[in-house]
Amino acid sequence: MTTRPKKDQRSSRTEGRATAKAGTPTRRDLVDMLVPTLFEDEAVLVVDKPAGVDVGGTEAGEAAGIVEILGELRRGSDTLHVVNRLSRFESGVLVLAKSGVVARKLRVGLKQGEAQFEYLAICRGKMPRQKLTVGGAPAVELKKKLKKDLKNPGARKKKKKAPASRSRPVRAEHPTALQRVAQGPSRVLVRCRTSAPTTHLLRAQLRSADLRLVGDALHDRGGRRPTPQGTMLHLTRLTIEGPNGSISVRAAGPPPGSDEILQSARCIERPLHAALLRRLPLFMKRDTNAHRLLSGAAEDLAGVTVERFDDVLVVSLHEDRKVPPLTLKKISKWYGQMLGTRSMYVKTFVKSRAEVTEDIEASHTQEKPFAGKATDRDVEINERGLRFAIRPYDGFSVGLFLDQRDNRSWVRKNATGKDVLNLFAYTCGFSVAAAAGGAKSTVSVDLSPNSLEWGKANFELNGLDLDNHSFYPDDAFDFLRRSAKKQRMFDMIVIDPPSFAHGRKRGDRFSVSEDLPDLVKSASLCLRSGGQMVVCTNHRKMSPRMLRDRVKAGLTSRRHKVLASPVLPADFAIDRDHAKSVIVEVS
Repeated sequence: MTTRPKKDQRSSRTEGRATAKAGTPTRRDLVDMLVPTLFEDEAVLVVDKPAGVDVGGTEAGEAAGIVEILGELRRGSDTLHVVNRLSRFESGVLVLAKSGVVARKLRVGLKQGEAQFEYLAICRGKMPRQKLTVGGAPAVELKKKLKKDLKNPGARKKKKKAPASRSRPVRAEHPTALQRVAQGPSRVLVRCRTSAPTTHLLRAQLRSADLRLVGDALHDRGGRRPTPQGTMLHLTRLTIEGPNGSISVRAAGPPPGSDEILQSARCIERPLHAALLRRLPLFMKRDTNAHRLLSGAAEDLAGVTVERFDDVLVVSLHEDRKVPPLTLKKISKWYGQMLGTRSMYVKTFVKSRAEVTEDIEASHTQEKPFAGKATDRDVEINERGLRFAIRPYDGFSVGLFLDQRDNRSWVRKNATGKDVLNLFAYTCGFSVAAAAGGAKSTVSVDLSPNSLEWGKANFELNGLDLDNHSFYPDDAFDFLRRSAKKQRMFDMIVIDPPSFAHGRKRGDRFSVSEDLPDLVKSASLCLRSGGQMVVCTNHRKMSPRMLRDRVKAGLTSRRHKVLASPVLPADFAIDRDHAKSVIVEVS
Protein backbone atom coordinates (compact mmCIF):
# COMPACT_ATOMS: atom_id res chain seq x y z
CA MET A 1 0.00 0.00 0.00
CA THR A 2 1.20 3.51 -0.75
CA THR A 3 1.76 6.29 1.78
CA ARG A 4 1.36 9.11 -0.73
CA PRO A 5 -1.53 11.52 -0.28
CA LYS A 6 -4.35 11.38 -2.75
CA LYS A 7 -4.43 13.86 -5.60
CA ASP A 8 -7.17 16.01 -4.05
CA GLN A 9 -5.28 16.09 -0.75
CA ARG A 10 -2.15 17.38 -2.48
CA SER A 11 -4.04 20.13 -4.28
CA SER A 12 -5.83 21.31 -1.12
CA ARG A 13 -2.55 21.55 0.78
CA THR A 14 -0.97 23.56 -2.05
CA GLU A 15 -3.88 25.99 -2.04
CA GLY A 16 -3.58 26.37 1.75
CA ARG A 17 0.09 27.28 1.47
CA ALA A 18 -0.59 29.80 -1.28
CA THR A 19 -2.96 31.80 0.90
CA ALA A 20 -0.56 31.99 3.85
CA LYS A 21 1.63 35.00 4.58
CA ALA A 22 5.04 34.63 2.97
CA GLY A 23 7.49 32.88 5.29
CA THR A 24 4.78 31.76 7.73
CA PRO A 25 3.80 28.08 7.74
CA THR A 26 0.09 27.39 7.39
CA ARG A 27 -1.80 25.42 10.01
CA ARG A 28 -1.78 22.42 7.69
CA ASP A 29 1.99 22.75 7.31
CA LEU A 30 2.38 22.87 11.09
CA VAL A 31 0.41 19.64 11.56
CA ASP A 32 2.48 17.92 8.85
CA MET A 33 5.75 19.04 10.44
CA LEU A 34 4.86 18.11 14.02
CA VAL A 35 3.01 14.82 13.53
CA PRO A 36 3.32 13.63 9.91
CA THR A 37 0.69 11.24 8.57
CA LEU A 38 2.53 8.23 7.12
CA PHE A 39 -0.49 6.27 5.91
CA GLU A 40 -4.27 6.41 6.15
CA ASP A 41 -7.24 4.44 4.85
CA GLU A 42 -10.76 3.80 6.14
CA ALA A 43 -9.46 1.39 8.82
CA VAL A 44 -6.22 2.82 10.21
CA LEU A 45 -4.23 6.02 10.63
CA VAL A 46 -0.44 5.77 10.93
CA VAL A 47 1.57 8.77 12.17
CA ASP A 48 5.18 9.55 13.04
CA LYS A 49 5.15 10.09 16.82
CA PRO A 50 7.86 12.35 18.31
CA ALA A 51 9.63 11.62 21.58
CA GLY A 52 8.38 13.47 24.64
CA VAL A 53 4.63 13.13 24.04
CA ASP A 54 2.44 10.39 25.47
CA VAL A 55 0.38 8.24 23.14
CA GLY A 56 -2.73 8.86 25.25
CA GLY A 57 -6.01 7.09 24.67
CA THR A 58 -6.21 5.87 28.27
CA GLU A 59 -9.14 6.03 30.65
CA ALA A 60 -7.08 7.28 33.59
CA GLY A 61 -7.62 10.96 32.87
CA GLU A 62 -3.96 11.55 32.06
CA ALA A 63 -2.61 14.54 30.17
CA ALA A 64 -3.59 14.75 26.52
CA GLY A 65 -1.54 12.56 24.23
CA ILE A 66 -1.37 11.94 20.48
CA VAL A 67 -4.83 10.31 20.44
CA GLU A 68 -6.49 13.29 22.15
CA ILE A 69 -4.58 15.87 20.08
CA LEU A 70 -5.45 14.23 16.77
CA GLY A 71 -9.02 13.67 17.93
CA GLU A 72 -9.44 17.38 18.63
CA LEU A 73 -7.85 18.34 15.32
CA ARG A 74 -10.17 15.97 13.47
CA ARG A 75 -13.16 17.29 15.44
CA GLY A 76 -14.27 13.83 16.48
CA SER A 77 -14.60 12.46 12.94
CA ASP A 78 -12.84 9.24 14.00
CA THR A 79 -12.50 7.47 17.35
CA LEU A 80 -8.85 6.42 17.44
CA HIS A 81 -7.61 3.28 19.20
CA VAL A 82 -3.94 2.62 19.92
CA VAL A 83 -2.50 -0.53 18.31
CA ASN A 84 1.24 -0.46 19.07
CA ARG A 85 1.75 1.58 22.24
CA LEU A 86 4.98 3.57 22.42
CA SER A 87 6.14 5.14 25.68
CA ARG A 88 6.65 8.86 26.12
CA PHE A 89 10.37 8.43 25.51
CA GLU A 90 9.96 6.37 22.33
CA SER A 91 9.20 7.70 18.87
CA GLY A 92 8.41 6.60 15.34
CA VAL A 93 5.64 4.65 13.59
CA LEU A 94 2.40 4.69 15.61
CA VAL A 95 -0.62 2.77 14.34
CA LEU A 96 -4.08 4.01 15.35
CA ALA A 97 -7.18 2.03 14.40
CA LYS A 98 -10.45 3.79 13.61
CA SER A 99 -12.59 1.12 15.29
CA GLY A 100 -12.27 -1.16 18.29
CA VAL A 101 -12.74 -4.27 16.13
CA VAL A 102 -9.79 -3.40 13.88
CA ALA A 103 -7.67 -2.45 16.90
CA ARG A 104 -8.26 -5.82 18.61
CA LYS A 105 -7.43 -7.74 15.44
CA LEU A 106 -4.16 -5.86 14.93
CA ARG A 107 -3.16 -6.21 18.59
CA VAL A 108 -3.63 -9.98 18.41
CA GLY A 109 -1.34 -10.04 15.39
CA LEU A 110 1.30 -8.09 17.33
CA LYS A 111 1.17 -10.46 20.31
CA GLN A 112 1.46 -13.50 18.08
CA GLY A 113 4.58 -12.15 16.42
CA GLU A 114 2.97 -11.56 13.03
CA ALA A 115 4.42 -8.05 12.74
CA GLN A 116 7.95 -7.03 11.77
CA PHE A 117 9.65 -4.05 13.41
CA GLU A 118 12.75 -2.02 12.64
CA TYR A 119 14.12 0.28 15.32
CA LEU A 120 16.99 2.72 15.66
CA ALA A 121 18.43 2.60 19.18
CA ILE A 122 21.26 4.46 20.86
CA CYS A 123 22.98 2.33 23.49
CA ARG A 124 25.84 2.70 25.91
CA GLY A 125 28.94 0.76 25.08
CA LYS A 126 30.54 -0.45 21.89
CA MET A 127 29.55 -3.00 19.30
CA PRO A 128 32.75 -4.62 17.97
CA ARG A 129 30.97 -6.60 15.27
CA GLN A 130 29.10 -4.94 12.44
CA LYS A 131 26.22 -7.42 12.69
CA LEU A 132 24.89 -9.61 15.46
CA THR A 133 21.79 -11.73 16.07
CA VAL A 134 20.30 -12.09 19.53
CA GLY A 135 17.38 -14.31 20.41
CA GLY A 136 17.32 -14.55 24.15
CA ALA A 137 15.37 -17.11 26.11
CA PRO A 138 11.69 -17.87 25.61
CA ALA A 139 9.40 -15.03 26.58
CA VAL A 140 8.34 -16.62 29.89
CA GLU A 141 11.94 -16.89 31.09
CA LEU A 142 12.66 -13.32 30.00
CA LYS A 143 9.66 -12.02 31.98
CA LYS A 144 10.90 -13.83 35.09
CA LYS A 145 14.34 -12.32 34.63
CA LEU A 146 12.86 -8.83 34.17
CA LYS A 147 10.95 -9.21 37.45
CA LYS A 148 14.15 -10.16 39.27
CA ASP A 149 15.98 -7.20 37.75
CA LEU A 150 13.23 -4.82 38.81
CA LYS A 151 13.45 -6.07 42.40
CA ASN A 152 17.25 -5.83 42.49
CA PRO A 153 18.61 -3.97 39.43
CA GLY A 154 22.20 -4.06 40.78
CA ALA A 155 22.36 -7.80 41.26
CA ARG A 156 24.53 -9.69 38.79
CA LYS A 157 24.81 -13.42 38.94
CA LYS A 158 27.61 -15.35 37.34
CA LYS A 159 26.37 -17.78 34.74
CA LYS A 160 27.60 -21.35 35.03
CA LYS A 161 28.81 -22.80 31.78
CA ALA A 162 27.26 -26.20 31.04
CA PRO A 163 29.59 -29.03 29.97
CA ALA A 164 30.08 -29.16 26.23
CA SER A 165 28.46 -32.58 26.01
CA ARG A 166 25.29 -31.38 27.76
CA SER A 167 24.91 -27.95 26.08
CA ARG A 168 21.78 -27.53 24.05
CA PRO A 169 20.89 -24.61 21.84
CA VAL A 170 18.22 -22.39 23.47
CA ARG A 171 15.19 -21.99 21.26
CA ALA A 172 15.26 -18.41 20.00
CA GLU A 173 11.87 -16.72 20.26
CA HIS A 174 11.51 -13.48 18.28
CA PRO A 175 15.18 -13.25 17.21
CA THR A 176 16.54 -9.77 16.62
CA ALA A 177 19.13 -8.83 14.03
CA LEU A 178 21.41 -5.98 15.16
CA GLN A 179 23.46 -3.83 12.81
CA ARG A 180 25.90 -1.13 13.88
CA VAL A 181 25.09 2.11 12.07
CA ALA A 182 27.46 4.54 13.80
CA GLN A 183 29.82 4.46 16.77
CA GLY A 184 30.30 7.43 19.09
CA PRO A 185 32.88 7.91 21.86
CA SER A 186 30.83 5.91 24.38
CA ARG A 187 27.59 5.19 22.56
CA VAL A 188 26.54 3.25 19.49
CA LEU A 189 23.65 3.68 17.06
CA VAL A 190 22.11 0.28 16.33
CA ARG A 191 19.49 -0.80 13.80
CA CYS A 192 17.30 -3.55 15.23
CA ARG A 193 15.12 -5.78 13.01
CA THR A 194 12.82 -7.94 15.09
CA SER A 195 9.40 -9.51 15.59
CA ALA A 196 9.56 -8.92 19.37
CA PRO A 197 6.05 -7.72 20.27
CA THR A 198 7.20 -5.35 23.06
CA THR A 199 10.03 -2.91 23.56
CA HIS A 200 10.63 -4.52 26.98
CA LEU A 201 11.67 -7.72 25.23
CA LEU A 202 13.82 -5.79 22.76
CA ARG A 203 15.61 -3.97 25.57
CA ALA A 204 16.31 -7.27 27.32
CA GLN A 205 17.74 -8.65 24.09
CA LEU A 206 19.98 -5.61 23.72
CA ARG A 207 21.15 -6.09 27.26
CA SER A 208 22.08 -9.71 26.49
CA ALA A 209 24.52 -8.27 23.93
CA ASP A 210 25.87 -5.85 26.57
CA LEU A 211 24.08 -2.94 24.86
CA ARG A 212 22.09 -0.84 27.31
CA LEU A 213 19.61 1.64 25.89
CA VAL A 214 20.56 5.17 26.95
CA GLY A 215 18.13 6.49 29.57
CA ASP A 216 16.50 3.10 30.18
CA ALA A 217 15.44 3.10 33.84
CA LEU A 218 16.15 -0.65 34.17
CA HIS A 219 18.95 -1.42 31.75
CA ASP A 220 21.02 1.78 31.67
CA ARG A 221 23.72 1.68 34.34
CA GLY A 222 24.08 5.47 34.12
CA GLY A 223 21.24 5.71 36.63
CA ARG A 224 19.87 9.02 35.31
CA ARG A 225 16.19 9.78 34.98
CA PRO A 226 15.22 9.17 31.36
CA THR A 227 14.33 12.24 29.33
CA PRO A 228 13.12 12.55 25.73
CA GLN A 229 16.15 14.64 24.84
CA GLY A 230 18.58 11.99 26.11
CA THR A 231 16.90 8.75 25.04
CA MET A 232 16.37 7.27 21.61
CA LEU A 233 14.39 4.21 20.65
CA HIS A 234 12.82 5.07 17.29
CA LEU A 235 10.51 2.73 15.37
CA THR A 236 11.57 3.39 11.80
CA ARG A 237 9.50 0.71 10.06
CA LEU A 238 6.52 -1.50 10.84
CA THR A 239 4.98 -4.23 8.68
CA ILE A 240 1.64 -5.60 9.82
CA GLU A 241 -1.31 -7.43 8.33
CA GLY A 242 -4.22 -4.98 8.16
CA PRO A 243 -7.90 -5.43 7.28
CA ASN A 244 -7.23 -4.47 3.67
CA GLY A 245 -3.95 -6.32 3.22
CA SER A 246 -0.37 -5.99 4.39
CA ILE A 247 0.68 -2.52 5.56
CA SER A 248 4.36 -1.63 5.48
CA VAL A 249 5.07 1.87 6.77
CA ARG A 250 8.38 3.68 7.22
CA ALA A 251 8.90 6.76 9.36
CA ALA A 252 9.55 10.07 7.66
CA GLY A 253 13.23 9.97 8.67
CA PRO A 254 15.57 9.69 11.66
CA PRO A 255 14.35 11.64 14.68
CA PRO A 256 15.86 15.06 15.42
CA GLY A 257 18.82 15.06 17.75
CA SER A 258 20.19 11.63 16.82
CA ASP A 259 23.70 12.97 16.26
CA GLU A 260 23.67 14.95 19.52
CA ILE A 261 22.51 11.96 21.58
CA LEU A 262 25.11 9.72 19.98
CA GLN A 263 27.80 12.23 20.95
CA SER A 264 26.37 12.59 24.51
CA ALA A 265 25.40 16.20 23.75
CA ARG A 266 22.23 18.09 24.63
CA CYS A 267 19.40 18.02 22.10
CA ILE A 268 17.24 21.16 22.01
CA GLU A 269 14.87 20.38 19.15
CA ARG A 270 13.22 17.38 20.82
CA PRO A 271 11.66 19.15 23.83
CA LEU A 272 10.67 22.11 21.63
CA HIS A 273 8.96 19.75 19.18
CA ALA A 274 7.09 17.84 21.90
CA ALA A 275 5.98 21.03 23.68
CA LEU A 276 4.64 22.60 20.48
CA LEU A 277 2.79 19.40 19.54
CA ARG A 278 0.98 19.41 22.90
CA ARG A 279 -0.32 22.89 22.05
CA LEU A 280 -1.19 22.13 18.44
CA PRO A 281 -4.99 22.38 18.89
CA LEU A 282 -4.52 25.91 20.30
CA PHE A 283 -2.82 27.02 17.09
CA MET A 284 -5.81 25.86 15.06
CA LYS A 285 -7.92 28.56 16.76
CA ARG A 286 -7.62 31.88 14.97
CA ASP A 287 -8.93 34.11 17.79
CA THR A 288 -5.73 33.98 19.90
CA ASN A 289 -2.11 34.50 18.87
CA ALA A 290 -0.33 34.65 22.23
CA HIS A 291 0.67 31.41 23.98
CA ARG A 292 3.13 29.81 26.37
CA LEU A 293 5.27 27.55 24.14
CA LEU A 294 7.60 25.95 26.70
CA SER A 295 7.41 25.55 30.48
CA GLY A 296 10.93 24.91 31.71
CA ALA A 297 11.67 21.75 33.70
CA ALA A 298 8.13 20.42 33.20
CA GLU A 299 9.02 20.09 29.51
CA ASP A 300 12.63 18.95 29.86
CA LEU A 301 14.38 22.33 29.52
CA ALA A 302 14.89 23.44 33.12
CA GLY A 303 15.04 27.19 33.70
CA VAL A 304 13.80 28.13 30.22
CA THR A 305 10.31 29.38 29.38
CA VAL A 306 9.18 30.61 25.98
CA GLU A 307 6.14 32.71 25.15
CA ARG A 308 4.91 33.80 21.75
CA PHE A 309 3.18 37.13 21.09
CA ASP A 310 2.08 37.11 17.45
CA ASP A 311 5.41 36.81 15.61
CA VAL A 312 7.61 37.82 18.58
CA LEU A 313 9.21 35.37 21.02
CA VAL A 314 10.06 36.22 24.63
CA VAL A 315 12.44 33.73 26.28
CA SER A 316 12.82 33.90 30.06
CA LEU A 317 15.82 32.35 31.82
CA HIS A 318 15.24 31.33 35.45
CA GLU A 319 16.94 29.57 38.35
CA ASP A 320 20.41 30.90 37.51
CA ARG A 321 20.60 28.57 34.51
CA LYS A 322 23.48 29.27 32.17
CA VAL A 323 22.10 28.85 28.67
CA PRO A 324 24.74 29.21 25.93
CA PRO A 325 24.03 31.76 23.18
CA LEU A 326 24.24 28.94 20.62
CA THR A 327 21.33 27.18 22.35
CA LEU A 328 19.27 30.37 22.30
CA LYS A 329 20.04 30.79 18.59
CA LYS A 330 18.82 27.26 17.96
CA ILE A 331 15.59 28.04 19.80
CA SER A 332 15.06 31.18 17.70
CA LYS A 333 15.78 29.36 14.43
CA TRP A 334 13.52 26.41 15.26
CA TYR A 335 10.50 28.54 16.13
CA GLY A 336 11.17 30.72 13.11
CA GLN A 337 10.87 27.66 10.87
CA MET A 338 7.83 26.26 12.66
CA LEU A 339 5.82 29.41 13.42
CA GLY A 340 7.34 32.11 11.24
CA THR A 341 8.44 34.21 14.24
CA ARG A 342 10.66 37.14 13.25
CA SER A 343 12.33 38.28 16.49
CA MET A 344 13.29 36.91 19.91
CA TYR A 345 13.92 38.83 23.13
CA VAL A 346 15.64 37.24 26.13
CA LYS A 347 14.94 38.14 29.77
CA THR A 348 17.08 36.93 32.67
CA PHE A 349 15.43 36.48 36.07
CA VAL A 350 17.20 36.11 39.41
CA LYS A 351 15.88 34.98 42.80
CA SER A 352 16.11 38.45 44.31
CA ARG A 353 15.80 41.87 42.67
CA ALA A 354 18.86 42.85 44.73
CA GLU A 355 20.86 40.52 42.45
CA VAL A 356 19.81 42.38 39.29
CA THR A 357 22.93 43.83 37.67
CA GLU A 358 23.08 46.87 35.40
CA ASP A 359 23.67 44.58 32.42
CA ILE A 360 20.54 42.53 33.18
CA GLU A 361 18.50 45.70 33.72
CA ALA A 362 19.71 47.15 30.42
CA SER A 363 19.01 43.93 28.50
CA HIS A 364 15.34 44.11 29.50
CA THR A 365 14.90 47.55 27.95
CA GLN A 366 17.00 47.07 24.84
CA GLU A 367 15.14 47.61 21.58
CA LYS A 368 17.52 45.35 19.68
CA PRO A 369 16.40 41.70 20.07
CA PHE A 370 18.65 38.75 20.75
CA ALA A 371 17.77 37.41 17.29
CA GLY A 372 15.79 38.73 14.33
CA LYS A 373 14.42 42.17 13.60
CA ALA A 374 13.54 44.84 16.15
CA THR A 375 9.81 45.28 16.81
CA ASP A 376 7.74 48.35 17.49
CA ARG A 377 7.41 49.42 21.13
CA ASP A 378 3.87 48.02 21.20
CA VAL A 379 3.01 44.66 19.66
CA GLU A 380 -0.75 44.15 19.42
CA ILE A 381 -2.00 40.63 20.11
CA ASN A 382 -5.41 38.96 20.03
CA GLU A 383 -6.96 37.01 22.89
CA ARG A 384 -10.41 35.59 22.18
CA GLY A 385 -11.66 38.73 20.49
CA LEU A 386 -9.84 41.21 22.75
CA ARG A 387 -6.71 43.16 21.85
CA PHE A 388 -3.80 43.97 24.14
CA ALA A 389 -0.57 45.92 23.73
CA ILE A 390 2.57 43.90 24.52
CA ARG A 391 5.96 45.54 25.08
CA PRO A 392 8.75 42.99 24.65
CA TYR A 393 11.47 45.34 25.94
CA ASP A 394 9.71 47.32 28.68
CA GLY A 395 11.21 45.61 31.73
CA PHE A 396 10.79 42.21 33.34
CA SER A 397 7.14 41.77 32.29
CA VAL A 398 5.62 42.35 28.87
CA GLY A 399 2.14 43.58 29.80
CA LEU A 400 -0.10 40.50 29.99
CA PHE A 401 -0.01 37.29 32.03
CA LEU A 402 -1.12 34.57 29.66
CA ASP A 403 -1.86 32.08 32.44
CA GLN A 404 -4.94 34.17 33.35
CA ARG A 405 -6.52 33.83 29.89
CA ASP A 406 -9.35 31.54 31.03
CA ASN A 407 -10.01 33.64 34.14
CA ARG A 408 -10.29 36.77 32.00
CA SER A 409 -12.83 34.94 29.85
CA TRP A 410 -14.79 33.98 32.99
CA VAL A 411 -14.84 37.60 34.18
CA ARG A 412 -15.96 38.79 30.76
CA LYS A 413 -18.80 36.27 30.70
CA ASN A 414 -20.02 37.08 34.24
CA ALA A 415 -19.47 40.87 34.49
CA THR A 416 -22.59 42.06 32.68
CA GLY A 417 -24.22 44.94 34.55
CA LYS A 418 -21.82 44.70 37.51
CA ASP A 419 -19.46 47.06 39.32
CA VAL A 420 -16.06 45.38 39.12
CA LEU A 421 -12.96 46.10 41.23
CA ASN A 422 -9.59 44.93 39.88
CA LEU A 423 -6.82 44.96 42.51
CA PHE A 424 -3.14 44.73 41.50
CA ALA A 425 -4.50 45.58 38.05
CA TYR A 426 -1.13 45.95 36.27
CA THR A 427 -2.16 46.77 32.66
CA CYS A 428 -5.85 46.19 33.40
CA GLY A 429 -6.38 42.92 31.53
CA PHE A 430 -9.23 41.86 33.84
CA SER A 431 -10.78 45.33 33.64
CA VAL A 432 -10.77 45.27 29.84
CA ALA A 433 -12.40 41.81 29.90
CA ALA A 434 -15.08 43.03 32.34
CA ALA A 435 -15.80 46.16 30.30
CA ALA A 436 -16.00 44.12 27.09
CA GLY A 437 -18.47 41.82 28.86
CA GLY A 438 -20.81 44.70 29.65
CA ALA A 439 -19.74 45.68 33.17
CA LYS A 440 -21.57 48.72 34.55
CA SER A 441 -18.25 50.09 35.80
CA THR A 442 -14.69 49.02 36.52
CA VAL A 443 -12.11 50.30 38.99
CA SER A 444 -8.44 49.40 38.42
CA VAL A 445 -6.02 49.78 41.34
CA ASP A 446 -2.24 49.48 41.01
CA LEU A 447 0.78 51.20 42.58
CA SER A 448 2.27 51.97 39.15
CA PRO A 449 0.80 54.97 37.29
CA ASN A 450 2.66 53.84 34.15
CA SER A 451 0.93 50.46 34.21
CA LEU A 452 -2.45 52.11 34.54
CA GLU A 453 -1.72 54.40 31.58
CA TRP A 454 -0.83 51.23 29.67
CA GLY A 455 -4.19 49.83 30.80
CA LYS A 456 -6.02 52.85 29.40
CA ALA A 457 -4.32 52.19 26.07
CA ASN A 458 -5.69 48.64 26.19
CA PHE A 459 -9.19 50.06 26.69
CA GLU A 460 -8.71 52.26 23.64
CA LEU A 461 -7.45 49.32 21.56
CA ASN A 462 -10.78 47.63 22.15
CA GLY A 463 -12.89 50.73 21.48
CA LEU A 464 -14.05 50.97 25.11
CA ASP A 465 -15.15 54.37 26.42
CA LEU A 466 -13.42 55.36 29.69
CA ASP A 467 -16.40 57.27 31.14
CA ASN A 468 -17.42 54.54 33.61
CA HIS A 469 -13.95 53.15 34.18
CA SER A 470 -11.63 54.54 36.86
CA PHE A 471 -7.91 54.08 37.50
CA TYR A 472 -6.26 54.58 40.91
CA PRO A 473 -2.46 54.52 41.41
CA ASP A 474 -2.82 53.33 44.99
CA ASP A 475 -1.99 50.60 47.49
CA ALA A 476 -4.65 47.86 47.51
CA PHE A 477 -5.06 47.83 51.30
CA ASP A 478 -5.32 51.63 51.47
CA PHE A 479 -7.93 51.70 48.69
CA LEU A 480 -10.01 49.00 50.38
CA ARG A 481 -9.81 50.79 53.73
CA ARG A 482 -11.10 54.06 52.25
CA SER A 483 -13.78 52.26 50.21
CA ALA A 484 -15.11 50.41 53.27
CA LYS A 485 -15.20 53.69 55.20
CA LYS A 486 -17.19 55.32 52.39
CA GLN A 487 -19.33 52.17 52.00
CA ARG A 488 -18.35 51.89 48.36
CA MET A 489 -19.45 48.43 47.23
CA PHE A 490 -18.76 46.15 44.26
CA ASP A 491 -20.41 43.12 42.68
CA MET A 492 -17.14 41.46 41.63
CA ILE A 493 -13.60 41.79 42.95
CA VAL A 494 -10.52 40.36 41.22
CA ILE A 495 -7.41 39.80 43.36
CA ASP A 496 -4.28 38.77 41.47
CA PRO A 497 -1.40 39.85 43.74
CA PRO A 498 2.34 39.26 43.30
CA SER A 499 3.94 36.59 45.51
CA PHE A 500 6.01 39.29 47.23
CA ALA A 501 5.91 43.07 47.00
CA HIS A 502 6.96 46.28 48.74
CA GLY A 503 4.61 49.20 49.35
CA ARG A 504 5.25 52.91 49.06
CA LYS A 505 6.12 53.32 52.72
CA ARG A 506 9.42 52.07 54.07
CA GLY A 507 8.92 48.75 55.75
CA ASP A 508 5.69 47.93 53.90
CA ARG A 509 5.95 44.37 52.72
CA PHE A 510 3.38 42.02 51.18
CA SER A 511 3.64 38.23 51.15
CA VAL A 512 0.80 36.33 49.52
CA SER A 513 1.26 33.30 51.78
CA GLU A 514 1.07 35.45 54.96
CA ASP A 515 -1.11 38.41 54.03
CA LEU A 516 -3.72 36.95 51.67
CA PRO A 517 -6.32 36.25 54.43
CA ASP A 518 -6.19 39.90 55.56
CA LEU A 519 -6.44 41.09 51.95
CA VAL A 520 -9.47 38.88 51.29
CA LYS A 521 -11.09 40.05 54.53
CA SER A 522 -10.62 43.72 53.60
CA ALA A 523 -12.01 43.05 50.11
CA SER A 524 -15.04 41.19 51.51
CA LEU A 525 -16.11 44.36 53.35
CA CYS A 526 -16.56 46.00 49.93
CA LEU A 527 -18.39 43.08 48.26
CA ARG A 528 -22.17 43.14 47.94
CA SER A 529 -24.28 40.17 48.90
CA GLY A 530 -24.30 37.70 46.01
CA GLY A 531 -21.03 39.09 44.70
CA GLN A 532 -18.12 37.06 43.39
CA MET A 533 -14.44 37.18 44.27
CA VAL A 534 -11.74 35.83 41.92
CA VAL A 535 -8.45 35.15 43.71
CA CYS A 536 -5.32 34.07 41.83
CA THR A 537 -1.67 33.47 42.68
CA ASN A 538 1.44 32.29 40.85
CA HIS A 539 3.27 31.48 44.09
CA ARG A 540 4.67 28.03 43.33
CA LYS A 541 4.83 26.96 46.97
CA MET A 542 1.12 27.56 47.50
CA SER A 543 -1.03 24.56 46.55
CA PRO A 544 -4.66 24.92 45.37
CA ARG A 545 -5.81 23.67 48.77
CA MET A 546 -3.63 26.21 50.60
CA LEU A 547 -5.11 28.96 48.42
CA ARG A 548 -8.67 27.89 49.23
CA ASP A 549 -7.85 27.69 52.94
CA ARG A 550 -6.43 31.21 52.98
CA VAL A 551 -9.41 32.60 51.10
CA LYS A 552 -11.79 30.88 53.52
CA ALA A 553 -9.77 32.24 56.47
CA GLY A 554 -10.39 35.76 55.15
CA LEU A 555 -14.14 35.14 54.73
CA THR A 556 -14.96 33.94 58.23
CA SER A 557 -17.35 36.86 58.72
CA ARG A 558 -19.22 36.22 55.44
CA ARG A 559 -21.18 33.19 54.36
CA HIS A 560 -19.72 31.95 51.12
CA LYS A 561 -19.39 29.05 48.74
CA VAL A 562 -16.68 28.04 46.29
CA LEU A 563 -17.98 28.33 42.73
CA ALA A 564 -14.90 26.96 40.98
CA SER A 565 -11.21 26.17 41.24
CA PRO A 566 -10.26 26.78 37.60
CA VAL A 567 -7.52 24.71 36.02
CA LEU A 568 -4.71 26.27 34.02
CA PRO A 569 -5.10 26.95 30.29
CA ALA A 570 -3.93 24.12 28.03
CA ASP A 571 -0.58 25.76 27.23
CA PHE A 572 0.26 25.96 30.96
CA ALA A 573 -1.40 22.74 32.15
CA ILE A 574 1.73 20.57 32.09
CA ASP A 575 3.23 22.74 34.86
CA ARG A 576 0.61 22.25 37.57
CA ASP A 577 2.44 24.37 40.15
CA HIS A 578 2.60 27.43 37.92
CA ALA A 579 -0.56 29.20 39.13
CA LYS A 580 -3.81 28.56 41.04
CA SER A 581 -7.19 30.24 41.23
CA VAL A 582 -10.40 30.07 43.23
CA ILE A 583 -13.75 31.78 42.63
CA VAL A 584 -16.12 32.28 45.56
CA GLU A 585 -19.55 33.81 46.01
CA VAL A 586 -20.57 35.56 49.23
CA SER A 587 -24.04 35.97 50.65
